[in-house]
Amino acid sequence: MKKNMMLISGLLSLFSSAPEDKRPREMLVASEAFGNNADIPELYTCNGRNYSPPISWEKIDNAVTYALICEDPDAPNGPYIHWIVFNIPGNVTQLPAQADIGPIGGIEGTNTKGEQGFTGPCPPRQTHRYYFTVWALDTRLNLSSSVTVTPFKNALRPHVIAEGVMMGRYTGK
Repeated sequence: MKKNMMLISGLLSLFSSAPEDKRPREMLVASEAFGNNADIPELYTCNGRNYSPPISWEKIDNAVTYALICEDPDAPNGPYIHWIVFNIPGNVTQLPAQADIGPIGGIEGTNTKGEQGFTGPCPPRQTHRYYFTVWALDTRLNLSSSVTVTPFKNALRPHVIAEGVMMGRYTGK
């Protein structure tokens, strides 16, 4: 019994000397077009103009770049990626409605539709959730516009210093 206690004590001291958990800090993500957990206006959907909505986020002082994704986890064939944007310069904290990413300095990846850019919510006659996640990164990502969701997330994961998410809903017509 004494030997087991010494072993447990040794393991506890090993874990207590390990570096502190390095989870990314939380940051605020918002849209002037809709609130968190609220309905996305039709303008930003396939039934409207299919514009990307305005998205803003909290400035993270040591961020080199930001990355963003919009995904629908309720799609029948698994998560549907509506938008991938990365290498947004660290001094940029918002994307306007119908954002033109090139002049801002970012790159748009390839969505589930096989296109670069935003494709608006367009669910069948039911309500889907759309998560807009923004990450603050400590580097520029060495990716091209042909990048899809899995390599995108794998590339950014080790560089995340902060992250935030907001969710909008849309019911198809």
